[in-house]
Amino acid sequence: MKGLVLKDISSLVTELKYIAVLLISMIFLQNEWIYMFAIVYAAVLPISALGYDERAKWKKMEQMLPFTTAQLVGSKYILGYLSTGTAVLLAVFGKGLGVNGIVSAEDLVIIAISFCSALIIEAVQLPLMFWVGVEKGRLLFILITVFSACFLYSVSGILQEAAMAQTGPNILLLFAAAAIISNLISLFVSCKLYHR
Repeated sequence: MKGLVLKDISSLVTELKYIAVLLISMIFLQNEWIYMFAIVYAAVLPISALGYDERAKWKKMEQMLPFTTAQLVGSKYILGYLSTGTAVLLAVFGKGLGVNGIVSAEDLVIIAISFCSALIIEAVQLPLMFWVGVEKGRLLFILITVFSACFLYSVSGILQEAAMAQTGPNILLLFAAAAIISNLISLFVSCKLYHR
């Protein structure tokens, strides 16, 4: 499975350069919305990898290789976890380089909730892309991404207030539970839909 993840990373080199510029700009701008956007953007990188696979006719090649369906599908999820986790680490690092030089507990709660939200978005999008394909599902992909970004933007103020209050950890636990459950269900559904 490591080889599959490396294949996807090598096909995403150009996009990774763009996200690197975005993440570096986050450090200087110190805006929660940009941090959230970068984390969500990192979560949709597996969709781009699926698009590259479709254009390269990867389905024909994978049949000759000794990979199981779980490995082929799981590699996309792992790519999403790695890219989103990296964006979270860079967001924490960027917050640490901010004006105060301190990452507050509120900032960590907001970044953690953004991470869980990005994993939920990935859990919704990947089965749909495995089902209809990236080329056919491009409009669906755009609608889900825009809706998710608008939702995160609209609740960012509420999340900031909750993070400053005592309810922040409770909301984080709710988001974490939703992310874990949705990803387990999503992985199961994606394995069932992969060869259809």
